[in-house]
Amino acid sequence: MASLGWLLIAPLVTACSLAYLSDHVGDAHGSDGGEVGAGDGAASADGGTIGDAGMSMSEASSPAAWSVWGDGSTGFSDLSGVWGSAANDVWAVGYGTIVHWDGATWSSLPGAASGGLSAAWGSAADDVWAVGTAGAILRYQGSAWLAVDSGTTADLSGIWGSSANDVWVTGAQGNRGTILHWDGGAWTTSFGADEALSGVWGSAPGAVWAVGNNNLVLENTAGSWTPAVVQAAGPSNLSSVWGSAPDGVAWAGGNGDILEYGGVAWTPGSAVAYGINGIWGSDATDVWAVGYGGLIVHYDGSNWSMVPSGVDAGLDGVWGSASDDVWAVGTAGTIVHHP
Repeated sequence: MASLGWLLIAPLVTACSLAYLSDHVGDAHGSDGGEVGAGDGAASADGGTIGDAGMSMSEASSPAAWSVWGDGSTGFSDLSGVWGSAANDVWAVGYGTIVHWDGATWSSLPGAASGGLSAAWGSAADDVWAVGTAGAILRYQGSAWLAVDSGTTADLSGIWGSSANDVWVTGAQGNRGTILHWDGGAWTTSFGADEALSGVWGSAPGAVWAVGNNNLVLENTAGSWTPAVVQAAGPSNLSSVWGSAPDGVAWAGGNGDILEYGGVAWTPGSAVAYGINGIWGSDATDVWAVGYGGLIVHYDGSNWSMVPSGVDAGLDGVWGSASDDVWAVGTAGTIVHHP
């Protein structure tokens, strides 16, 4: 579906995949929230990671700098997802934590969450969702975060919607993936997959992508989920997906080659990035990806480059209100901001 434009998919290592909850879901992860495995690279001094094949993206720092708001001294727990309705209304969620930015400061909401939350999304300032472990779904409608029955005990890790009455959630129960749908009245199970699912994103009600383990990419057109063609160099666990709809250039990334989508199949691209957890862009020429060891990489429409984050902690979620107002969050309450 060429109208969906180009997308970017990231590997399953922390953040949206609930990796910060390794003790809860039984995965092996690094001390900073990044997953350590045969396919992961070691963190480089500038926050990038270098895998077995080396980093083929530009190692020159982008002029787009990031500033550190909190590096573990915030008092917040691990943060994994971030979303906002405006520059002065941003939510970040994590392990037993929901925090809010009002344009001047970040503050926590005591008692707002219990257990682990992995991702957030909303249709408006007074309609925001958060999802997490054991089927947890919370909703904020202007005054308080309240639990909503999800109908599942799966660990939920990704959320995206086209409107208040059309919201998708991805997750996993054991090795099997699940997709939930909100129609404005209730959450129902839409699809079950043979592989764990992590991220979800779309450009329209009938144009949605879900990603998961072993290069699984599912495409929803006209209400039906079908596997997309993925021609990857090797197995990759995918956790986060983002696209520049409806028109743009094309990519997708795993814990090996960054894959490119041209409307027919996902194929290996030219860059290599390991340990990416979250992706967001303002358009096809301004895309940010964050991950293991404080990794931040940026795409300017032609090249990927590593950008110093100023932190070593794993970064799990990224979102911005504009190209010059981008937040990334991660382990131990780490929060960084661009510029």
